[in-house]
Amino acid sequence: MPHMRRFTEMNREQLRAAADSLVVLPIGATEQHGPHLPTGTDFFTITAVAEESARIASAEIPVIITPALPFGSSDHHLSFGATLSLSTETYYRVLRELVESLVTGGFRRIFLLNGHGGNHELAELAARDIALRRDAHVAAGS
Repeated sequence: MPHMRRFTEMNREQLRAAADSLVVLPIGATEQHGPHLPTGTDFFTITAVAEESARIASAEIPVIITPALPFGSSDHHLSFGATLSLSTETYYRVLRELVESLVTGGFRRIFLLNGHGGNHELAELAARDIALRRDAHVAAGS
């Protein structure tokens, strides 16, 4: 029976044995959201969406959730302050290297689940580029 597991709660032997699972990598941001919301809004939201989606999907397929990436491509928020951002080049590279780590670890089905508008195109590009170069199914969605 399939089930949802957290990457950080599994040891290397358990992860090796679960290599046929769908791995979900939630990606968020830490940035200002005006005077009414916390800077972790995108991170908190995508974590909750990933957990609930994985719980539902795990009724049919095995799903592993990685820790959510709390930083994003948020340079358009920098002028407001209260924002931690990675440049376009750095963010793209971080996504590629995280997914490459999963592929090198034996995973072949990876989904980047995005919760911040500024990450959208970079996540799709990273997923496409890895899927073209490696023997893995990699996709991204917001």
